[in-house]
Amino acid sequence: MHHPIQVYRPEWNSCFCEFNEQAIESRLWALAYAADRNALYFGTHFPGSSAGYVTRDGDGFKWRYE
Repeated sequence: MHHPIQVYRPEWNSCFCEFNEQAIESRLWALAYAADRNALYFGTHFPGSSAGYVTRDGDGFKWRYE
């Protein structure tokens, strides 16, 4: 992921996503994995703190910096 907004909108690709559908699938997989395991996620491209937790929010996800 290139920006925390993609946690909330994983279907949004950036200009760096060369393979659009695969990028969306990868984001959804990573978000679900992190949320279901309460895993600390490191989004190296995120501004500020790149470490945080993903949680499920209805059909989507939320981001919380640590």
